Order: sequence, then structure tokens, then C-alpha cells
Amino acid sequence: MKRTSLLSTALLLAASMWGGNALAVNISLDPTDAGPITSGDVIRVDIVASDLGTEVITAYDMAIAYDDTLLTLDAIDYGDGLGMACENTDASAGCEAFYDPGNVDGPGFADPNLFSILDLATLSGLQGGGDFILASLLFTANADAELTSFAFNWGGINDVKCNDTQSPRELDYVCSPQNMPMPEPGTVLLLSLGFLALGLARRKPVLRSNG
Repeated sequence: MKRTSLLSTALLLAASMWGGNALAVNISLDPTDAGPITSGDVIRVDIVASDLGTEVITAYDMAIAYDDTLLTLDAIDYGDGLGMACENTDASAGCEAFYDPGNVDGPGFADPNLFSILDLATLSGLQGGGDFILASLLFTANADAELTSFAFNWGGINDVKCNDTQSPRELDYVCSPQNMPMPEPGTVLLLSLGFLALGLARRKPVLRSNG
């Protein structure tokens, strides 16, 4: 393989990996732990979206694990980032986003899910490209404990879908969670140079005849 081809391959690899960060939004829980708790305490856990840039969230389906021996899930309050949530899929009600209350993951899991029918420009105005709350989980403690935790359970149909206001896609794409962490730019450069050096090292020397 020619040296220029190796260099081109390494640069393309770096560009593709570097550019991958543009297709990832951050979804987090606030808080991830609560405690100490006393029976009867009301606990609120927010699902926060951040680092959107030019992207907007168009739909999501999540499973949040909690200890159902300590907590009872009382309600899920949906934010307005995807539009007004409707309790059913009756479009005549004028709802801007729908959720399925029957879509549950079983005991010990909260399952907030929402699908927006708003256009990208309207969603951009609601979400603002910054941090916003997708939904809030409201719990009541049914026992005393020093600590209880909450965590996402990604997999299956559980993901977050986005579109880009500057480069709209025909179909929404999965923007969180990412299957693997994106490397830092310095790591990308070192990795690309390593592939280049490996390719050069494997080149066989050409033996020339003196005759």
C-alpha cells in the first residue's frame, strides 16, 4: 500500500471518530442517589438532557431502575421540551407529544416514554440547545434507609432519538446512549498515527538487483 494511501486512511479514520461527537447528547439523572430517607419522604428524580448543540430530541423510551422495596413510584411528570404530553394517542385532543402508559418494564423500573409530532423548529424553540428536564419521577419512601440509588437500564428499545436543525435528516436517529465512549481529540490523533506507523512497518522492502 502506498504511503499516501495509508496517510489518507488514517486521516479519514480520525475525521470520522472526531466527528462522531456531534451525534451524542448527554442524558443524566439528578440525583442518582438519595439518602438517608425516612418512610413517607417524597423524592424527585429529574431526567436531564444537555449538550444538544444543533440537535433536538424528538422521542425517547427509557427504563430507570429503582429499589421498589424502599420506594413507590407515584407519578411521572413530563416536561414541555417535546410539547404538551397527552395521556393517549387521540390526535383530536390537540396533543403535541404522546406517551404510552401501558409501556412498562416491570417492577422496579420507571418507564418514561414520549414521542413528539412537532416540527424541528418548534422543538428547537422549546429545548433551546441547552439543559432541560425531559421528565421527573416522583417517589414516596415506604421504608427507612441510609441510601437508595437510581440508574438507567439501556438496551432493547430504550434509547433517545434526535434530529439536527442545521442538517435535517429524513429519519430520526439514535443520539443517546452511545454504544461506546467517544475518544478525546488527542487520543484520536495518536490512534491515527499508530495505524499509519503500523501500515508503514508492514511494508516489505523491495530488493533491487545490482545487475
